Amino acid sequence: MRRIATPATSNRRPGRSERVSSGKPYSSVAAEAAKQTLQQFLAAYPHSWLLVEARKAGAPKNMLFDTIAPSAAMTADALNPALLRISDADVRSQPQNYELHALSKSPRNPWTDRILIGRAANNDVVLLNPSVSKVHAYLVLGSGTAQIFSYETRNPTKVGATTALPNGPGVNVADGADLQIGVLRTRYLSGTLLYKLMRP
Repeated sequence: MRRIATPATSNRRPGRSERVSSGKPYSSVAAEAAKQTLQQFLAAYPHSWLLVEARKAGAPKNMLFDTIAPSAAMTADALNPALLRISDADVRSQPQNYELHALSKSPRNPWTDRILIGRAANNDVVLLNPSVSKVHAYLVLGSGTAQIFSYETRNPTKVGATTALPNGPGVNVADGADLQIGVLRTRYLSGTLLYKLMRP
C-alpha cells in the first residue's frame, strides 16, 4: 500500500494556552452574513468551511495529548450512521452547538498542497477532541472539488458511509457532505452553501 508521509509534530507536550481550536462560533459568522450579500460574503471568505459540532470539539479538562479510542459515551451519537448527518434544521435551531473552521492555509505548517486536520496546534484545522489524532487527515482542494485523505489513525475518517483508508487513496467530498473525524460529526460546505444555510 502506498505510504503517505506524515508531517512531523513536536514530542513536546503543549501548554494549556497552545490548545486552541481553529474554529469560530457559527453564530458569529452568521451575524456577519446577515449584513452581507452573497458576493460580499464570498469576497470576505473566499474559501470552503468545515462545520463541526462544538459540544464535542472543545478540549476536555485535563485532556491527555495521546489519542484515545472512543468510549461508549463518546460514540453514543457520532458513530450511529443514522445520526451522522448534521441537518440544516438542527444548525438553524441550535446554532450555539456548532462552530466553523476555515479550510485555508495557516502559517502553522509548511505543507502548501493540503489542509491538515488534527489535534496538534500546527494543523490548519485544529480539533481539540481526544478521539482526533495529532495529525488525523488532510483535504486537497481543487477548483470546485475536494478529496480527504486519512493518515494512520486510531479512529476513522469517513465521508458518509465510506471510510478513508489509512495512507490510502482519497475519498471525494461533495459540497454539503457529512464527514466523521474521530467521533466528531462535521460537514464540508462551500462558501455559497454556507451562506444559503445561514440565509435561507
